[in-house]
Amino acid sequence: MRPFSSHRYHDFFKEIYPPALKLATIASSFNQTERESFVRLWMTEGIPFAFKECPFVFESLRAWFGDNLGINPKEITIAGSGRIGYSLSGWPKYGRIFGSESDLDLMAVSRTLYSELVEEFIGWKQDYNDGTVAPRNDREARLWMDNFTKVPKIIDRGFIDAWKLPNLYPVTKDISNTLWLLIEKLKVTEGAPIIKDASIRVYRDWNAALRQMTLNFRAAIRSVEN
Repeated sequence: MRPFSSHRYHDFFKEIYPPALKLATIASSFNQTERESFVRLWMTEGIPFAFKECPFVFESLRAWFGDNLGINPKEITIAGSGRIGYSLSGWPKYGRIFGSESDLDLMAVSRTLYSELVEEFIGWKQDYNDGTVAPRNDREARLWMDNFTKVPKIIDRGFIDAWKLPNLYPVTKDISNTLWLLIEKLKVTEGAPIIKDASIRVYRDWNAALRQMTLNFRAAIRSVEN
């Protein structure tokens, strides 16, 4: 009988929040399976760095957030610097430490919420074409047209960013209001992290989530190499 395989860097990856420079150095030689393994275990599971001193606050947060949006708390987690302690965006943002000027990047893996947002996006685009809704100024007009072009492409990849839809429809309004309340509730919660802003990306399923997160991770590490 064959034993379970271990990772060739298993001594390094005993750390819950691996240092940014060390991660970039080692991850540069990851193969695809190793990248996927790292993303799955370190970037989607466990206690997020932002809540390492108050893990039950995180659990309370996502239970409340899930209740507000009608999804299971297990479908909600944190990505970005709040997850691992520093930014995993491309250079020069890579390695930027999570702090009071950081955003909290939530992610939901919910086919129901994803479908509702996709439906609202399609409705928004139709309403715009019909003249039912209109941008308030030139800047908003440019943003709308940019999102009309880009959002269908990311929908095809199995996710959607709620902030790319205007607060004109029920689900988008609920999300926007819930994110605002989350920030305010954190301000009055003892021991909770102070954040600058909060956003949420909604994935259709875990296959889509892990695929996109692995692509982002690979791009970030490559940007540090270059």
